[in-house]
Amino acid sequence: MKVLSRIVLAVVAAGSCAAAGAQYSDSADMERRARNREEAIANHERMQQRADMQRHDTHRNKSHDADSTVGQKIDQGTRATSDFTHRQLNKVRNFGDRQQSKYAAPNPGTPEPDKAPHAIGK
Repeated sequence: MKVLSRIVLAVVAAGSCAAAGAQYSDSADMERRARNREEAIANHERMQQRADMQRHDTHRNKSHDADSTVGQKIDQGTRATSDFTHRQLNKVRNFGDRQQSKYAAPNPGTPEPDKAPHAIGK
């Protein structure tokens, strides 16, 4: 059984290596790559020769109200998160005061009514 599994593994490995070798040496693939390379070079040269292309228009004008840059978006998100955090913190700070005014504790020294008749377990 061990011998048969080793033979099968060797055949599969040899087949995969042969397929990988055939894939890289395929002449049609090489021709396609060469054609794509030539087209890319020709397109690049054509773009370089355009006289009407304004180079300075491709740069972002900071005074113009254009789309935000990535850094500006990060800063905006940071400010929004900070504002949210501070609002939540202020709510937590005011929570004790709101609870105290809503459920006032008895003043010290005032007698409380007898709770024994209503206590659990009595």
